[in-house]
Amino acid sequence: MDKVGIENLRLYVQGSNLFTISGLPDGIDPESPGVNNGYYPQQRTIMGGITLTF
Repeated sequence: MDKVGIENLRLYVQGSNLFTISGLPDGIDPESPGVNNGYYPQQRTIMGGITLTF
């Protein structure tokens, strides 16, 4: 990294709502309209990035 002139390199990944744990029987989606009174399901979000210092 010294040849390129990079002083510091940081890679990161962040996730939100990656999986659901519920007490419902197998095969029943806890986010389906019949189970949660019609609420829109939460979105799965994965973000990543790079921080460089020269």
